Amino acid sequence: GDTVVRADGTPLPRGLALARAVRAMRAVAPVLFAGTPPPDPVAVLVSQASFRVRWILDRQAGDTEWWTRDAAREYEDNTWAASRRQVLRRLEELAEQPHLLSSPMLEAGALRRDGIRVLILPHAIALSDREINEIEAFAAQGGRVLADTEPALFDQHGRRRPHPALAGVATVPEAMLLAGGPDSPEVLAALAGLLREGGAPPRATLAGPDGHPAGGIGARWLRHGDDSVLALQSLEPGGAPGKVEVRLHAPMVIRDLRAGGQATRTARFTVALDPVAPSIFSVGAR
Repeated sequence: GDTVVRADGTPLPRGLALARAVRAMRAVAPVLFAGTPPPDPVAVLVSQASFRVRWILDRQAGDTEWWTRDAAREYEDNTWAASRRQVLRRLEELAEQPHLLSSPMLEAGALRRDGIRVLILPHAIALSDREINEIEAFAAQGGRVLADTEPALFDQHGRRRPHPALAGVATVPEAMLLAGGPDSPEVLAALAGLLREGGAPPRATLAGPDGHPAGGIGARWLRHGDDSVLALQSLEPGGAPGKVEVRLHAPMVIRDLRAGGQATRTARFTVALDPVAPSIFSVGAR
């Protein structure tokens, strides 16, 4: 049956939660619609060649009768998709907003623009020679390359290379490994440290009631005029701590856009998260 409203149109608990979220969005819609998402100096490669090679490897490991697979089965999860999803979620929990790069963008020199300092390769097991050359040049100029498994084992056509082409260029730290579940505060703290070392420190740190990095919270940034907009929301209803402390690098003028309260100049402020609706703040120098 319907989980949003009853037959007579009165809302169920999920409908009430959605109504709160819609009201919250309407209150700040003019600011959100006028804002633009400013990326941080972090890039994530979405490698379609790696997706294709992963598909072939999975079929070789079993389920070789690929012609019997229908569309529903092709939407099943795999290591490539889980890796990309985990990387993007971890960055969102760290209030980092990455550039998303395709292989053609990387080959065309995207790493030489936009001030990118850290490149993340989620399950990038198949890369072209041009991609490898660009990544090597990026690292030679001081860029940091992180991966969650040994990258460039194959070329873009699925031919296995005699040795991993990015050995010694890309590192596979423990904080990047595929967890298969919610991340611990220690993993988030370690990844934040790697980003800081690479020259891409998070613009804010989200801490739970125990003072450790708070997982399960999505953080998004927008640029609106001279100010930034920070939106915080539980990634899963009830899955994040009820309160989170936002720690900025320097005191800024903070205004709760939903509550319409007074502006406060501070480097730290506490947010009581709604299980569904986002919390949205203006962050500016004045």
